[in-house]
Order: sequence, then C-alpha cells, then structure tokens
Amino acid sequence: MMRCYAAWVMTVLTVVGLFALAYVEMHEPARSPAPSLALGRQWQVADVTRIEIRHGKDALMLERQGDHTWRLGGKPADAQAVQQLLEDLKQMQVERIVAWNAAHDRELGLDDAEARDVRLYASDGSMLWQCRIGRQARDLTSTYLRVQGDDRALAVDRALRWQVLRTPDIWLAKAKSGPSQPSAKSAEGASSHD
Repeated sequence: MMRCYAAWVMTVLTVVGLFALAYVEMHEPARSPAPSLALGRQWQVADVTRIEIRHGKDALMLERQGDHTWRLGGKPADAQAVQQLLEDLKQMQVERIVAWNAAHDRELGLDDAEARDVRLYASDGSMLWQCRIGRQARDLTSTYLRVQGDDRALAVDRALRWQVLRTPDIWLAKAKSGPSQPSAKSAEGASSHD
C-alpha cells in the first residue's frame, strides 16, 4: 500500500514538474543578442594593414602593401585567403553565448594551449580589434570566440578555426601552374607567319 502511494506521488510530482517546465519555456522572454553583442567591430576591412595571429610565443604577421598585396615575411601571401579571413571577421554574427566567463575555456579551445589570438592593426600601428579564436563548434559551421575586453565566450556563424590554423607555407601565394601565357611579342610573331 505504501509503495503504491509513493509511486502515485512521484507520478503526480513528475507531471506537475513537466507542466511547470513547459509553462516556463513557453513564457520565457526571447533573448535578443543584437545590442550587447556587437563584437566591437568599428573597423573597416580596408583599414587593416597588418594581421597578427598568435599562439603562445609564436606569431604570424601578414602585412598589406598598397591596396591588395599581402606579404608574409617578405614573400607574397595569398591575398584571397587574407581577404576571406578579414571578411569573415567583419561579417560574422553571434549565434549564441556559450559561456559567461572563462570557466569553460578548455572545452571551448579558448585556453592558452589551444586558442589563437588575432589582432588587426591600422597603418599607424594602432590596434583596431582583437579576438581569441577557439575550437570549431560541433555543427562544424560556427566557431567559439572571445572578443578582447569581453568575458563571454560566443559561438559565431563562421568557420574561422581552420583559417587561423594555417601554417606560413599555406598562407603564401601559390605559383601559378599550367601552360605559360605567350608574351605579346611572341603572339605577334606567331600571327605574322600565318
């Protein structure tokens, strides 16, 4: 008799708990990330003349010369890859707040052992913006990130992790392969023999 009563009480409490949870979920105000999660990006892509990607003591420096030429250690860098990184950093949107402080940095790849610090500089040497990039999220389309000066860990809608993990060799511009284009002089000579 006592067991039946205990089972009945547990069933009633479970049902009441589920109804309470459903009520709270339905009436919870929607969280709007927009105003407070602007990511502090007052910079423009055209203003960036140097990108620094740091991991511990190691640093990779990409520097812009002129309008579109990027260099890494004096060698031409892949301008398209650099432009893609800058565009993704500028256009990324916050999907959600993952953590409110550094308590979960290790799981998110935002700790010193795994994270990459990205710093953007203007031509006068002033830092425009800085963030710390962690692991790619499980959905493989977003990345964990923390903006300098903000304690929150965010999931953003870009796959940034693999971009900042590039080695110097991968950042360098690839030599164009394939048949070489004839020079204007040799093309004229060929047409004069026809």
